[in-house]
Amino acid sequence: MCLALFITFFKIGLFTFGGGWAMIAIIEREIVDNHRWVRREEFVDLLAVAQAMPGILAVNISCVVGNRLRGLRGSVVAALGTILPSFIIILFIAIYLTPEVVKTCEWVSRCFRAIRPAVVALIVAPVFTTARRAGITWRTAVIPVAVALLICSRLPVVSNPIVFIVLGAVGGIVASCTLKGHGRLHAMVPFLACGLPGGMATCGGKYLKLIWAYVKIGLFGFGGGYAMLSLIRREVVDSGWITSQQFTDVVAISQMTPGPIGINSATYIGYVFTGSVWGSLVATFTVVLPPFVLTLWASHYIARHRDSDFIQGAFRGLRPVVVGLIASAALLLMNSENFGCTVGDRVASVAICVAAFIGVYFLRVHPIFVILAAAVLGLAL
Repeated sequence: MCLALFITFFKIGLFTFGGGWAMIAIIEREIVDNHRWVRREEFVDLLAVAQAMPGILAVNISCVVGNRLRGLRGSVVAALGTILPSFIIILFIAIYLTPEVVKTCEWVSRCFRAIRPAVVALIVAPVFTTARRAGITWRTAVIPVAVALLICSRLPVVSNPIVFIVLGAVGGIVASCTLKGHGRLHAMVPFLACGLPGGMATCGGKYLKLIWAYVKIGLFGFGGGYAMLSLIRREVVDSGWITSQQFTDVVAISQMTPGPIGINSATYIGYVFTGSVWGSLVATFTVVLPPFVLTLWASHYIARHRDSDFIQGAFRGLRPVVVGLIASAALLLMNSENFGCTVGDRVASVAICVAAFIGVYFLRVHPIFVILAAAVLGLAL
């Protein structure tokens, strides 16, 4: 069974483009329809647990499905099957398509010059789809708008995405308790535990910095890959590890390759920052481990206490914050590094961005085709 689990999730990770949500449909087809390992109703419950946890959705669902079938061993095997394909592919890309190659090779540089504004559009589109899914209206839009603007302000404390994640969860819990009663206190434990790393001192050394950054990203990355981008950008761009332009290139590469964007970006940035395969391994492992542990706990606990006022309130408070996180990631990438410095470059970049947004959001064109079209346009210009 463990070998079958690994092969199944490895195949899913190898051939699925479009990130976590695209992988969910394939996982459901394999697990429910093809192998009949779980019933469809049970899969929906497992998916709810995976969505409730921080981190990478595709890894979370692999973890809960593996745990349901073969316990801890099944969780590890299924998660490894999901992670390995994208890790191997991105590692080869990171080794050969370095930032220096992107900058010095003329045709590669022209491709990425057109891809960057298209990537911004790919991040803008989920702002609207996530807002709709979260039930955000024009009246309640003030919360994600305020979150996005404050993160972009670069002011001390209030520009840190983690602050809003904690406040959103705590605010939702308080509101829920005020409206529905006290609930069960021990249901708050995982959410309060997520705040503990905020009080720890940062570590010296390149690998320790990498571990610290991706532990925070893994613990506070609610809402999937796009919501994690704001956290990732703060850790790797604001810290000076890579430039904003290189970060946009990472997002583009992550979109063009199979697997979740959170794993793809961790693998690539880990290699670029350290110049070593070990850096890729460390970043990928540390972004996965904290949510993996929480998801294992959740598969036993939340499945039995999903109706707890604390849990329901926390997730209600987090939904508008997630929308704001995605929006802030898009706003922070709308800069001269990605849209050019001259009037002509900016006009062309805005046109590409608008066209890409229309293609992804309204025409439902797959992101990989949008990126490829932008690359071809960059060669032509």
